[in-house]
Amino acid sequence: MVTDLQAHFDLLFSAEEDPWNYRSSWPERRRLDLLLAMLPQEHYDSIFEPACANGSLTARLAARSERVVAWDGSLNALAHAARHVAPYSHVELANRSVPDDWPATPFDLVVLSDFLYYLPEEKIIAVANLAAHTVSSSGSIVACHWRGAAHDFRVAGGDAVHAMLTDVIGPSLAGYVDDRHVIDVWTP
Repeated sequence: MVTDLQAHFDLLFSAEEDPWNYRSSWPERRRLDLLLAMLPQEHYDSIFEPACANGSLTARLAARSERVVAWDGSLNALAHAARHVAPYSHVELANRSVPDDWPATPFDLVVLSDFLYYLPEEKIIAVANLAAHTVSSSGSIVACHWRGAAHDFRVAGGDAVHAMLTDVIGPSLAGYVDDRHVIDVWTP
């Protein structure tokens, strides 16, 4: 079990810019396409993406918004993200970790993608509560996670994470499940 997530991900992103092959793997590109296709709006005024990793999804979100706030606990991941979002002056990157940090302003979209299983259950529940209280009245929360297991997960995969999110946020508006990923969208 990983105890220091920042050090873990700094090491991971120092060795490789795209450790999960977000850009080179067809299943990963497909997953991001599915996530974006499930969003209920074409364009958003403001998006919050905690745990943005190397910015692969962040850049795609930026093309559909006026403002993106993207955080990551790893400085190495943020360095990669900065290169990917450089064309988008409306993306704000910061070295912060949830749920210990959380923005005070509401967002039209909160994106929880591929990170919650690294947190203990009580922190996942805290993130779910914060997301539910941060999303604007006309906004959405989208979550996407891998359904498999890994040695560095604190919770057993995406199904368990999404069950916890649903317990806190309520039934999802739309969902998608295949052998690799689970995606859910919630609206207030």
